[in-house]
Amino acid sequence: MGRTDGFLINQLWKSANPVTVPLWMAGLLFYFKAPKGKRYHPLGWMSVVPSQTLIVVGMPREFVEYSFESCELSGHVTNRYGVRNSTIGDYSEIFVCRRLRKPWPEFWKQFKYYG
Repeated sequence: MGRTDGFLINQLWKSANPVTVPLWMAGLLFYFKAPKGKRYHPLGWMSVVPSQTLIVVGMPREFVEYSFESCELSGHVTNRYGVRNSTIGDYSEIFVCRRLRKPWPEFWKQFKYYG
């Protein structure tokens, strides 16, 4: 099992700023308290769940270990016919990764060419 001490509050501190916190709170009030927001209740829970956990597919193990503090191999991309996937190539591993080692803007500058 992973470490959970202070996990949720640390996720808030990594992604919060004076502009986003009031908007986040207003959205949560709508999702959880407003009658019209009841049908969107699952979206409210998606906002509360930490956004620092990523599923990484098609990247070498060295990259994910360098980029994240914690990564677990959770599976492999396969197909029943054994056809090689040109998009993923030799990297068929599926990782669940947590806690980027760099801030998002710095990480994205180096990574955005994949998009």
